[in-house]
Amino acid sequence: MFGAAWMARNTAFLRAVHLIDACARCIGGRYAQSPAHA
Repeated sequence: MFGAAWMARNTAFLRAVHLIDACARCIGGRYAQSPAHA
C-alpha cells in the first residue's frame, strides 16, 4: 500500500516536472525568437 502510494505520488511529481520543463522550453524559445531580445 505504501509502495503504491509512493508510486502514484512519484508519477504525479514527474508529470508536473515534465510539464514545467516543457513550459519553460516553450517560453524560452519564444523569448529567444523575440525581436526585442535579439
